[in-house]
Amino acid sequence: MAKPFKPRKHDLFFAALEKEVKPLGDAVLAKAKEAGAQVSPVKVESPLVRVDFLTGVSKCDDEKVASILPLKENIVQLDLGRTIITDGALKTVAQLPRLVSLDLRQTKVTDAGLESLIGLKKIESLNLYGTEITDAGLKHLAKIKSLKHVYLWQSKATKAGVKQLASAVP
Repeated sequence: MAKPFKPRKHDLFFAALEKEVKPLGDAVLAKAKEAGAQVSPVKVESPLVRVDFLTGVSKCDDEKVASILPLKENIVQLDLGRTIITDGALKTVAQLPRLVSLDLRQTKVTDAGLESLIGLKKIESLNLYGTEITDAGLKHLAKIKSLKHVYLWQSKATKAGVKQLASAVP
């Protein structure tokens, strides 16, 4: 006898996220690609997308990140790692209501910039590897209760700061 199908937590989470989200139009996708963004669906026949600038990291600045705002309802994963963004880009990122995963590794974002992310209600994973983030920035992250994974290797955060963050975000 076959085991009954039981959906995984992950599948249920994304199914809930994609409710009432419309697929992106060709014109919107073309503009994002023109700015250097690579946009791909997170799974077949899903309106949810992953966005990165991996083919032009040295050209991806705050202005280029602002160019993805028309896709804001659809973005669940955003990879800005190794780009030349600053805290200004985080003001754009803060407007992505379904963002689950954000990669900011080896960027110039600061503690002050992380405050912009406090309103992200769905974010679970944040990569801050190789940034100048300190314990002051972790205090902002402690207000984001949806966070499950924060990567801080080669940042300026201390063990005490990480311990405080871990206790604030179970």
